[in-house]
Amino acid sequence: MKKMILLLVVSAWLSGCALTTDKINLSYVPQVGVSEIQGAKDVVVDVNINDQRQDKSNKVSCKKNGFGMEMAPILANEDVAITLRRAIEQELQSRGFKIGNQALVSITADLTRFWNDHKSGFFSGDSVADLNMSILVKSKNGN
Repeated sequence: MKKMILLLVVSAWLSGCALTTDKINLSYVPQVGVSEIQGAKDVVVDVNINDQRQDKSNKVSCKKNGFGMEMAPILANEDVAITLRRAIEQELQSRGFKIGNQALVSITADLTRFWNDHKSGFFSGDSVADLNMSILVKSKNGN
């Protein structure tokens, strides 16, 4: 009887990892070796992100059990739209553009998917990231 209780406790303890929510920090690694674009220093850009995802929570992935079934969510500590906006602004600034509200150019990104799918294998696992967005660039007068 004691062995049975011990077995139940150990199996519950080992399976508990897939049932608890995880939180992660999203980070963006900018491209290296980019050069400034001629005339970019005179252009102010405003970046806006519209979160069009069906699930607007900070859920970016989920844990899976040994059978590949989705278990507990994996949440981002920061809003995904904020992380994406900061990444776009960082790339623009590294090319010489200025970021601000008095913009000559407006960039609007519609985010439709931001997801990471974990695939487990026999000896190792893979991870496949999926980011879908559309970008609209307009001048101050709307062209």
